[in-house]
Amino acid sequence: MRRARAHATRLFRRALAVVVLVAGLLGLSATPAFAHGGGPDATNYLSTILDPGLPGLQWTMYGGDSLLELTNTTGQQITVEGYDQEPYLRFTPQEGVFENIHSPAAYYNNTRYANVELPPEADATAEPEWRKVASGDMYAWHDHRAHWMSPVPPSPVFNNPDDDQLIFDWFIPVYVESEGTTHIVRVVGELWWIAPVAWWPPVLVLSLAFLAVAVVAMLRTRPVGARWPDLIRPVVVMVLGVIVLNIVQTVDDVIASPAAMSQNVSLIAGTSVASLLVLALCWHAWKGAYTGFFALTGAGFAIFVIFASDHGTELSASQLLTVLPEWIRRWSVAANFAILVPIVAVCIRAGLFYRCYLKEHPITFKQQATPEPATR
Repeated sequence: MRRARAHATRLFRRALAVVVLVAGLLGLSATPAFAHGGGPDATNYLSTILDPGLPGLQWTMYGGDSLLELTNTTGQQITVEGYDQEPYLRFTPQEGVFENIHSPAAYYNNTRYANVELPPEADATAEPEWRKVASGDMYAWHDHRAHWMSPVPPSPVFNNPDDDQLIFDWFIPVYVESEGTTHIVRVVGELWWIAPVAWWPPVLVLSLAFLAVAVVAMLRTRPVGARWPDLIRPVVVMVLGVIVLNIVQTVDDVIASPAAMSQNVSLIAGTSVASLLVLALCWHAWKGAYTGFFALTGAGFAIFVIFASDHGTELSASQLLTVLPEWIRRWSVAANFAILVPIVAVCIRAGLFYRCYLKEHPITFKQQATPEPATR
């Protein structure tokens, strides 16, 4: 019995180590929070466009206030001004979109709150030096003029978070070059606070539904020798369903966000690795052996660390970056949290069973590897 428990403990520790390692690697390779969709882009701020400044300038805001996209269909060269009145972005017809490497905005815009140290080449007074950042006539960037520059909400929002309210008006200067002359226009917008939604209904409903399946398995199934496959398999199926939902969320993130190819590749790779990890743990759990319940616990931990924690803000945020109906996105995120309930329930029930079983029938894990006869 001690040998069996020691082996199970080692297996559980290894599974957790793998989960933590994968989660850490995914964290190190994470893309900027405002660029890849999903939880980090969920917000209660909504930045709207009131005046495009010029016919042919098509503006789109993604993720509430995360990414501002400009499509230039004017046929004229357009230059977006930076924060120090320097040229920042240049849209040149038939050539593409270019960024001034001397513009401080090129570096400030890499983080939501501009908490970066500027490199020596960032000099708003220097002669512009352009590097190509996109082909075509469309480009999206993070602009600090269109969002609240603090993780702490403004006082009116802090005092009345359940009320929709206007935060401020904003504008961005744009230079238009036409027939040898340059004139300035402004894209004008507003930043709003949109009250959050209740996070708990989908979590509660799915938790109860998942728990009901687990309870039925507890009451209507019995162990087969040292195994209890009929108890664990319904939960494994639900775990696999949650993984499918996370894959759908990843596809949604890629479609909904105008992120760079490298960011999308990183996101897809991270989801693939995490899904394969959970799949491997589920494969071991499917056998219904003693160690399978440790594997199931590891799968639940992986889902929580890798998926639930990253998308949790989507449960309550009023603004989601998604092409799906928002309720589908919220409920699929809620499934990452709710799946922990049946996992804990069946593992506790299995633990009580094996505690008694191992006292009466000391076994080794070599014996567990041999399937028991399918008789009751």
